[in-house]
Amino acid sequence: MIKSIREAVSERRTIVNVVGVLVLLAVVAPFIIVGVPQLAGASQSHVVLSDSMSPTFESGDVILVEDVDPASIEEGDVITYADGSGERTTHRVVEVVERDGERQFRTQGDANDDPDGDLVPASAVEGRHTHTLPYIGHVVLFAGSRLGLALFVIVPGALLAVSEVWDLYRAWKRAEGDDDTTDRDGDGDSTGARAAGNGAPEPTEDD
Repeated sequence: MIKSIREAVSERRTIVNVVGVLVLLAVVAPFIIVGVPQLAGASQSHVVLSDSMSPTFESGDVILVEDVDPASIEEGDVITYADGSGERTTHRVVEVVERDGERQFRTQGDANDDPDGDLVPASAVEGRHTHTLPYIGHVVLFAGSRLGLALFVIVPGALLAVSEVWDLYRAWKRAEGDDDTTDRDGDGDSTGARAAGNGAPEPTEDD
């Protein structure tokens, strides 16, 4: 009976551990992809900072972008490009324009009423949008703030240091207790030997 109960408890613990690992992977995996977008077949990842492409993706989402040959970009594609200052924008191509022998793109945010003012040259295109990771950008931006740095780096580091000190203290106390036990055991053996000696029968003249 007891054995069957132990086996049932052990089985439940195994199930809980497996579920826990799966949940952990589900939580951690998106952040791994943000850091290494190549795992999802993309070349870059970017945090969305505005709602100009709503409802396709929203501010606080993370988008994945793949390298693409500008010649393959068509109307309807969502592209990421950099302007002269290096600022990145991700908007939808609403028109492909051939001008002065160069392929250019007229873009517009899905939430905007009008197209962007300037055409995007092919040389400014960084990639094409492939996937969206909702809400992950909020965590990424928070982690980069002072408070986020404290919560995700400083506090865990301090807790780890406290844990290490506590483990060392417990090990020291355990070793000290073992020494005391050894001393007490040694004293008991000596006393027992003396008692045995005192209790031994005295030789008699008959012997």
